[in-house]
Amino acid sequence: MEEIIIKVSLKKKMVSILIFFLGGPLLVSGSIIAITQGNILIGLFGAIFFSLGIIAGIKLNFGGDKNIYITDEGIKTKFPRINKKTFIPWEEIRNVRILSIKTNITIKTLEIFLNNPEKFLGKPSALAEGLQKSFINVGYKATNINPEIFDQYEKPDLSLMDTYEKPLEEIAVIIKQRLNK
Repeated sequence: MEEIIIKVSLKKKMVSILIFFLGGPLLVSGSIIAITQGNILIGLFGAIFFSLGIIAGIKLNFGGDKNIYITDEGIKTKFPRINKKTFIPWEEIRNVRILSIKTNITIKTLEIFLNNPEKFLGKPSALAEGLQKSFINVGYKATNINPEIFDQYEKPDLSLMDTYEKPLEEIAVIIKQRLNK
């Protein structure tokens, strides 16, 4: 079978960039207003949050080739958790599913479960470990921001956001067909 390339949607990428660039000035102006009203701590927090957001936004939107390549041997893409293009053979993929979280908007992710995740994931970065510890310190569980919703589900090893030209449901079907061969 030939290689299937699932490209990142330019439309979805542009929406993400637009939201990022519209939200940025709001955070900056809110930080400035907070500082001028004497809420220096809140203003500094907003400025730091915005600065980290700039770095994350640039990295997410312009961080190289994020297309998904599906071959007879496995799947290759740049997974956010690994942050580099990674090839995962079919025999290492145990299952895939779609998680759909509905609030004011619907957020969908394609979740991938691996047989030996330690072979691919490595150790989390110092920043990721620090954020996890800070969530635990304020009462959240290490893996979930809203534990009541997520405790009933198995935690995936990898996940991909809905940023592709094909719907995630269609991508999941393609992957499951390859897994069943």
